[in-house]
Amino acid sequence: MSQEVSLTVRDTVVARYVLDEDLPASLSPRPYLHPITTMGGTVVTDTRPPDHPWHLGAGLAIQDVGGMNFWGGPTYVRDRGYLERDDHGRIEHKDWRFRSADRLLHDLRWVGPDGVERLREERSIAVCTIGNAPDCWALHFTSSLQNATGAPLRIGSPATNGRAGAGYGGFFWRAPHSTVPWRILSATGHGEAEVHGTGSPWLSIGGRGAGAQADYTLILVVPPPSPDEKTTVRPWFVRSRDYPGVCSAVAFDRELLLDVGGRLAVRVSVLVADGALDPQTVAGLAREVDGSR
Repeated sequence: MSQEVSLTVRDTVVARYVLDEDLPASLSPRPYLHPITTMGGTVVTDTRPPDHPWHLGAGLAIQDVGGMNFWGGPTYVRDRGYLERDDHGRIEHKDWRFRSADRLLHDLRWVGPDGVERLREERSIAVCTIGNAPDCWALHFTSSLQNATGAPLRIGSPATNGRAGAGYGGFFWRAPHSTVPWRILSATGHGEAEVHGTGSPWLSIGGRGAGAQADYTLILVVPPPSPDEKTTVRPWFVRSRDYPGVCSAVAFDRELLLDVGGRLAVRVSVLVADGALDPQTVAGLAREVDGSR
């Protein structure tokens, strides 16, 4: 039986945080947010979709942590392609530090299939209003990952292992399929081809929910890294043709190496809005979301 924690904005449940769900090892079990909804009730995440059943809502997942798969599904192996392997880790809730209707803070363990801890994590998830706007709210996700092994720890992706462009791994948002063409925009371009792999400070993706659900817009904002972080740019991994998903990638095309006890920070804010927002409104809200942390 999984544990779920609700997050609330203006007395409305806008997200559920799922912990300790009994999932097959091949999905790399981990905490995730689903469903996430707009203030108007449109669902903007998907979980365990038929095309990629290891996609779990919105949350943190990395395919290569010291050779262990914390993403789920097949593992990309250089010169061999995707292979089904028994290399899946799991991310386990350990202890709560703080819980309220609009903020969660807890400790987690990244454990390999051998039971050995690879990473220790401190994670914060908070939700809030944005000014007086009644039709949007913001999610703030912050994680500090620490190398828990006694040796340097390599962080990679299928791209760093040889599959060009497949730099996924980090904060990943799996959206439901849209009944209208996707609206993808960043500070540097528009459309999947122009945004994928770029280091824009924000990215917007918009679609329409299935059935009678309405248009919605998501704006993901990544703050500038601090001087002691391992990377200076977090490129965006974007998919809209094969499946709808976006990721602020921690190792898009080059590996990271965490020293013994070293830390990796992951910080993303997401504005969740009803409606199909125009580019000028999106750019303005991206600045406002960044200032609301």
